[in-house]
Amino acid sequence: MAIDRLEALPTAGLMTLMMKAAPRAVEIVAALYVGVFNVAIALGAWAGGQAVDGPGLCANLWLAAGFAAAALLLSLTISVVEHAMKAADKQLGSATN
Repeated sequence: MAIDRLEALPTAGLMTLMMKAAPRAVEIVAALYVGVFNVAIALGAWAGGQAVDGPGLCANLWLAAGFAAAALLLSLTISVVEHAMKAADKQLGSATN
């Protein structure tokens, strides 16, 4: 099962995808899913606390700005790749006709 678009990645879509991937182990998948999200939340809170406790609040703001910049770069990269893939599909479609 391939993920065609990134809309499948938010929490409800990802949970549905995981349940479709393991239809005989829905309870286990749900427990793992919740556990992974809780660990991610705890690690994020811990990392933020370490950044504030160590270098100070300013470091936490720089860390947040870095994550925002990384997210922007990732979004732009995905957009460019999707655009290139659509252009290649159009070119391939016109070449076969």
